[in-house]
Amino acid sequence: MGEKIDINRIARDMFIMHKGEPYKVVDYEHVKPGKGQAFVRVKAKNMKTGNVVEITYKASDSIELADFEQRFAEYSYSDGDFYYFMDKNTYEMIAVSADAVKDKAGFLKEGIDAVVYFH
Repeated sequence: MGEKIDINRIARDMFIMHKGEPYKVVDYEHVKPGKGQAFVRVKAKNMKTGNVVEITYKASDSIELADFEQRFAEYSYSDGDFYYFMDKNTYEMIAVSADAVKDKAGFLKEGIDAVVYFH
């Protein structure tokens, strides 16, 4: 289980957990309506499916941060089912499923630098 923080500390590019799934915060907005409680509207991308959703939290809520490991890598090649990246620190090959790469495959060229996230 990841660290919990107050929703008011949320920031873009932060990784959070929502309904047991990891999300990356794309955008957020603190809303203070004339009547009623303040709330935070978060637009977040599901790191497994790529779907972007809007989530609303009460200003008093806390959220769980998602545990991610970030590795700097270089794209090597694809065999159709997997895309292979070389870890720039350990020189280990990292296989990433084609489903995880999806629409970004067109941007991958041999030797390009990439960041690979592990959950």
